[in-house]
Amino acid sequence: MIAEKEEILKRRAKYRRAYEQRVASGSQKQYYERSKYRKRAQYDAEKAAMLADGYTLGANVLTPQAANLQMAINQ
Repeated sequence: MIAEKEEILKRRAKYRRAYEQRVASGSQKQYYERSKYRKRAQYDAEKAAMLADGYTLGANVLTPQAANLQMAINQ
């Protein structure tokens, strides 16, 4: 059990070193710049699909959902 934990810690340290190398070389920032637009587009598409299905997003989620639930019951 202790050996397994040590193995996990070694693996985490290895991944951390690789990440720090990417940051130092600038390749991590390049990856972020390449992928941020794709991730944003995916997020926006998921959000649009949720809104099209009648989901309510934001701080006032509970009140409108009750109204949506009442509408579903009436149909």
